[in-house]
Amino acid sequence: MAANLCNVLEDKNADWRISELRRLGEAEREMERQLAQTRREIARLVVELLPPHAAQAKINDVVAASGFSRFLIDRLRGGSGMWDPL
Repeated sequence: MAANLCNVLEDKNADWRISELRRLGEAEREMERQLAQTRREIARLVVELLPPHAAQAKINDVVAASGFSRFLIDRLRGGSGMWDPL
């Protein structure tokens, strides 16, 4: 009987952990979707702000405002899918 009680308690704990894993997995997938959307918006704004003929000062302003590296800004300006999955 004690063994059965332990099994029941373990099953309840396992059920709780499985539910928590599902919740956390869904939360992670939602954050991933939000991050992808944010990255698309950043790329769009960089392209809008910095056409191919943009002045060096404007590029420096965007780098400073965004907090991103010049390398990343240049890649986004060039239409590179810098954040696309490999």
